[in-house]
Amino acid sequence: MKVRHTLILFFCSFLTLVTQQVWGQDLPSTCGGSQVRYGVSGLPLSVFNWEVTGGTILHNYNDSIDVKWDETEGIKTIKVTEYTQGKCVATPILGHVMIASAKVDIGNLIEICQGETYTFKPTQAFSQYQWNTGSTGTSLEVNQTGTYWVEVADASGCRGRDSAVLVVNPLLSISLGNDTVLCPEEEPKPLILDAGYTGSQYVWSTGDILPTIEVSYGKQTIWVDVTSDKGCTTRDTIEIAACNYNEWVKTLDLPNAFTPNEDNDNDTWKLWWIHQFEGATVEIFDRWGRMVYQTKSFPSDGWNGISNGKPLPMDSYYYIVNLQNGTDPIVGNVTVIR
Repeated sequence: MKVRHTLILFFCSFLTLVTQQVWGQDLPSTCGGSQVRYGVSGLPLSVFNWEVTGGTILHNYNDSIDVKWDETEGIKTIKVTEYTQGKCVATPILGHVMIASAKVDIGNLIEICQGETYTFKPTQAFSQYQWNTGSTGTSLEVNQTGTYWVEVADASGCRGRDSAVLVVNPLLSISLGNDTVLCPEEEPKPLILDAGYTGSQYVWSTGDILPTIEVSYGKQTIWVDVTSDKGCTTRDTIEIAACNYNEWVKTLDLPNAFTPNEDNDNDTWKLWWIHQFEGATVEIFDRWGRMVYQTKSFPSDGWNGISNGKPLPMDSYYYIVNLQNGTDPIVGNVTVIR
């Protein structure tokens, strides 16, 4: 007569006495990553074969095993088969274990720029949160370099922890200088603006993309965005005010002599700045008060000492420059040297 034995599958916490027996298929749920002991009762001297899916058997005591469950959520199985001393094989018993997971992820290494903030927020929701700052919110907003961690618990009481490093990269220190007034010089020289920092990326309001640009005189606002190798962008701006030409002209020393001998050296009398004054006139007289030159459109390359198509003789001549802006005319003498 064949004797059939019913195996009883039981559960207990790791390294704890069995306090409850469970018949059939469903075993108490547990947390992913936990270690739990499971056991059976059968005939004396029987050998038990265990099979576990979704977990690892850490220790096998024949009629019981210690299992470490994977972190993955879901229903896992334990199957056990009894082999009796009489070489009978009992019907396997299959148990189901619901694994709950509180695996939390807030990233690894995060980099931001000075002045920015970053919000750590786990990719899934949990019942409880405990951040290393003391906050218990679902997210954490920070702006300081450091290591941050969070411990969480889900509805099943399973707990998890993750940490991440936040690096706050400094901004570049960019300076285009103080706001200024830029007037022409006797020999016009542009203002050089330098944003510095080799290897960075540059975007100027002028459209330039190099570290330095040249700026001519005149009212304008110039800014530059400089982006570091960490992707942090800094902007600086300089205001260039319009020159007060009326006052500036008073500081000029107009040329008092030139040598129109076609040697390409001081061949003309130059008033290169006069185009700043619309409608300005220039009149030149000889020593007897006769007008020898007059214009409302002074040549950009200067007066060459020609009067009515003929070269003037070497002498000293009297000029009147009227800016036509309500200021007093500029008067003086210029000598033609041949």
